[in-house]
Amino acid sequence: MDQLPHHGDDEEKKTLPEFTLRRFQLSDLDEFMAWASDDRVMRFLREPRTDRAAALGHLKGRIMPHPWYRAICVEDRPVGWVSATPAPDDSLHRASLGYGLAYDH
Repeated sequence: MDQLPHHGDDEEKKTLPEFTLRRFQLSDLDEFMAWASDDRVMRFLREPRTDRAAALGHLKGRIMPHPWYRAICVEDRPVGWVSATPAPDDSLHRASLGYGLAYDH
């Protein structure tokens, strides 16, 4: 794991957790609900997902089939998402990148 230099009087270093990107799974619903229903996370994004059944439908119907939508994981536990959407024109070189992280991350 990488180390960050600690700026202070002591010589301690803070260990950074390893993160990975992976496809979402149905078993991620609880973690997804934790941030997707949090107004602090969702206030600048799409509508919050406060209903479990609707969140499951969104996960199964939109997120999991999306070719470029990934879970941002710390120790294989989803703490956010990242997605890319191709530009609406025929450009092969442009896309929109979106992301969100749980408030504590």
